[in-house]
Amino acid sequence: MEFLLETLESKNDLVLGSVFKCLIQFTNCAAFFDGSHSVYGVEPLISALSRAVKLQNPDVIKTGLLLMAEIFLKQPRTVPVFPNKGIFNGFTAILQDALNSMNYRILQQAVNTLDVMLLQNQIPRNVTSEMIASLLGCIILQLKRYHKPISTFKNANLGL
Repeated sequence: MEFLLETLESKNDLVLGSVFKCLIQFTNCAAFFDGSHSVYGVEPLISALSRAVKLQNPDVIKTGLLLMAEIFLKQPRTVPVFPNKGIFNGFTAILQDALNSMNYRILQQAVNTLDVMLLQNQIPRNVTSEMIASLLGCIILQLKRYHKPISTFKNANLGL
């Protein structure tokens, strides 16, 4: 496990994507969470996800967000994923970038990750509601971008 977490320091998007996929497989094992590997590895994971965003490989970004969603989903609720607010802030910055993405697959996975994070209540106690509201605001802006007016559909049905 330690080798994988050290490998997250790579600047190669293919290596990062491969490690993300390996870690997703580890989330299927209870020992990953019992040994607190998920909490120990969250900081290098967020740093790697930040590098993946800078490398602009959509598949790697999507896989990293999927990994975070799996961790949120399977992490015991008694053990917080984010050991401090600073790490949470780093993750929300990445999530905000992903929610503003023009790539629909990244956007879709970012919304799913945020959904799981909120449903599993993996938000540190000292986080303000404004931070969460800004993430939800990104989703609302994207809905406006992809929204088709109802009149467009009515005209299409009438052959206009």
